[in-house]
Amino acid sequence: MTIRLGQIFPALLDALASGRSFLDDFDDESIEVSEDLYEVLLAYQHFHQE
Repeated sequence: MTIRLGQIFPALLDALASGRSFLDDFDDESIEVSEDLYEVLLAYQHFHQE
């Protein structure tokens, strides 16, 4: 299924912020992201490591 990130992002943010356990059920799920988004996420992760 192809869906815009903007369509699911609000629900994902809310679920993460609320600590919803159903997200754990999808830890092993694969998703496809564009190369650009992947590079942005890697850069963000690199510069915002805890």
